[in-house]
Parts: sequence; C-alpha cells; structure tokens
Amino acid sequence: DAGVPRELARLHALRPELAHAPDVVRVARSCGRSVEDVTRVFFAVGSELRLDWLENEAERVHATTRMQRWALQAVREDAIQARRELAEQALREADGADPGAVVERFLAAREGPARRLQGFLRALAREGEPDLAGLSLAVRQLRSLAG
Repeated sequence: DAGVPRELARLHALRPELAHAPDVVRVARSCGRSVEDVTRVFFAVGSELRLDWLENEAERVHATTRMQRWALQAVREDAIQARRELAEQALREADGADPGAVVERFLAAREGPARRLQGFLRALAREGEPDLAGLSLAVRQLRSLAG
C-alpha cells in the first residue's frame, strides 16, 4: 500500500529473521532498551548458543504422526521462548552495557552451564539425524541458563 512492489514486500515480510520481531519488541519494552539493541542481543544469543543451528535441526526432524508433529512444534516454540528468556535475562543483568558485550558477560557469568550446553550440542551434532528427544533435551538445557 505504501508503493513497495508487491513481490519485494512479500519477500521481506516472510524473512525468517522476522519470526522473532514480536518477542524483540516485547523484550525492548520490558527492559527499556531500543529495538535495535534487543535485536542485536537476540541474534547474538542465537549465534553464541547455537540456537540457529538447533532451529535448523528441528526443521530436519521427520515427524510422521500427529503427536510427533505436535511435539516437534512444542520444541520449536520452546526454543523461541528460550531465546526470548535468555536475551531478556542477559539484558536485565547488563546494566545498560553495549549490546555487543551483553551476551558475552551473560555467558561468562554462567561459564560451567554454558560449557556443558556446548558439549551437549556438539554431541548432538555428531549423532547425525536429529531427533525429537535430543532437541527436547537441548532446549531444556538452554532454558536452564536463563533461570
């Protein structure tokens, strides 16, 4: 409606990165930080904790039954919630720090659990084909970092 070519507007509206936009706005409001700062933290959390890889692995799981599809959707939703919780907690503990340092500080304060998570994710990657059980355990470990 604003004059952007229809196909270009559609392609931008469907970008996977925008899946986190509602959570970014929610965290920005609750933490009193800019959307830009929170976006940087969201994607740093995804990169440092391999959430992006985990989300891609979830796309590779072959769910053949209705219950498996529901369980897989629950794992995806839990991973998105984990990213939001981790980013929000990191920002709350940051005391206004630059977004580039927020995740680094957050993980440094949780060195042991973060190291265990990375080890678990490496082991999961070596398994080959992803499965629902491994992804569920990974998301559980992620969420424990925020708590």
